[in-house]
Amino acid sequence: MHTQVFDRPFIPHQMSLHKRLWLLVMALCVLLGVSSVATAQETSVLTEYPTSLSPTAQISFLAAAPSNDEVYTVYGHAGLRVWDAEQGMDVVFNYGIFDFSEDFLIRYLQGKTDYIVLPMPTEVYRSSYAGRKVREIVLETDSTQRSKMWSLLLENIKPENRVYRYNAFRNNCSTRPLDLYFETLSVPPGIEAKLDSARLVFPSPDVPMERRPEVWHPTTWRKVINRLESAQPWLVLGTDLAMGPELDKEMSIEERLFIPMDAAEILSVASYERFNEITSVYYTPCREDLTEGEDPQQPEERGGISLTHPLVVFSLLLTLTLSIYVARARGKRVPGILEFMLYLIAGLGGSLLFFLTFFSEHPMVNPNWNLLVLHPAYLIIALLIPFGEKTQRVRRVLHLILLLPLIAFPFVAHIAGQTINTSVYLIALSLVILSVGRIGWFPPFIKSTERHASH
Repeated sequence: MHTQVFDRPFIPHQMSLHKRLWLLVMALCVLLGVSSVATAQETSVLTEYPTSLSPTAQISFLAAAPSNDEVYTVYGHAGLRVWDAEQGMDVVFNYGIFDFSEDFLIRYLQGKTDYIVLPMPTEVYRSSYAGRKVREIVLETDSTQRSKMWSLLLENIKPENRVYRYNAFRNNCSTRPLDLYFETLSVPPGIEAKLDSARLVFPSPDVPMERRPEVWHPTTWRKVINRLESAQPWLVLGTDLAMGPELDKEMSIEERLFIPMDAAEILSVASYERFNEITSVYYTPCREDLTEGEDPQQPEERGGISLTHPLVVFSLLLTLTLSIYVARARGKRVPGILEFMLYLIAGLGGSLLFFLTFFSEHPMVNPNWNLLVLHPAYLIIALLIPFGEKTQRVRRVLHLILLLPLIAFPFVAHIAGQTINTSVYLIALSLVILSVGRIGWFPPFIKSTERHASH
């Protein structure tokens, strides 16, 4: 069902499954669409709200657990619930709705991911995650803070304000409601100095790290994301291809708030400190921790490694390129269409990766040393192959040039601190073998006396 707003429909995220799957294959960056997943159920948007909340109202952070069912459910979802029993209002502010207009995919590739915040009845929100764990952190607030938050929420959902520029890591369905909460915390009476710094801290500093919850242990962006995606290895590959070494940096506790269930876990145990050089004030965000539904299963690869697993596919590619190399070394004719298709695919994939790295607004994509393996230059070779011997000398020079970044790739990536997916190494090795074969470097033990390889 569609959620009608203004004079055109806004549909929730799940309605675009086929679009998202296409984008996964073509863009190699589905992670960049780690978006707030709204429901595909019909939502009735409230049109009138009270101007203020009653004294008994409460505000909660709702986190839905990840699911391995589909590509768009592996990260979970979050919303901000406002429950005012006295006024008969129970609504969740959903930051994960987008305008799926005709140019959405183009804007998505450009990183211009504009999302919308809209309210929806809490019962509709919960029904969207039936069978999955939903964790509710009732936030510790006073009447002053609730009033500020409510005013800002009403302001945010006005037609002129409800659209925001989504960022998968720092401005998503999980971080936006929590930013609203932390920014409206009241300063205790008697403190006049400005508290211009803030951080999340473990309530008992003397507790050893190994005895703290897992969410408190040091980790990197890539490890957190790959853990959630591990049941879908092509999604892991897309993430690892599209994202650069910035994804391998260690995360702070505040940065882990971008994953909804991690955020709920942090809120349940953390204290929030606002401080300056001489004064510190501590807040306890969690007033009550409520959970319903089943515990999420740990991600597991469905059925182990199948024939469509990236490692299997690119191992077969490596086998094919070795066969081409041996055939050429022994003077056998190799159909030019094989290499044409391989270089065409590599060039198209490299062009998309080049665009994402240098021309999109997506975070953490530049620099990206995977470009040493996949780049647009392979399109030139693909276009020259049909001309046969006329372009043989030019192509040999191109292969010599393109061999250099392939050889440098593992060393540069290691120095830059970028974790490389194993499948990318298989792709790189396949391209090295093709180039070496075209240059004509063959060890004596596989060469024959006659060589009639096609060009």
